[in-house]
Amino acid sequence: MVVVTSRDGLGWPSRPALAAESGALVSVARSLALKLGRTGTTVNVVAALPPEGSPLRGAGRPENTHLYEPEALAPQPVTAQDIAETAASLLDGRSGYVTGQVLYCCGGASLLSSLSV
Repeated sequence: MVVVTSRDGLGWPSRPALAAESGALVSVARSLALKLGRTGTTVNVVAALPPEGSPLRGAGRPENTHLYEPEALAPQPVTAQDIAETAASLLDGRSGYVTGQVLYCCGGASLLSSLSV
């Protein structure tokens, strides 16, 4: 099982509702991984940067903050295909020993966020 959510679970001042939703999905997925692990069922999360064309993309600077929306370090923007392929890799039988993990599909944008975690 793969849950796809946004990287907003790391927190962002202009999207607290998305942060709550994303964080809740990560918590549910990790709880399911604990519950289902002995059955051989894997449960992981792909936390993605909003793909090209998303209304969340390029939201810029939230009002009254010094923060800027993180951008991918990769030369190309994250696409829906990138997110789908990341999820597919976790569903591949060769990833059968990976469970309860969060994999960020963001072209490196989450690196700066992780410095404060």
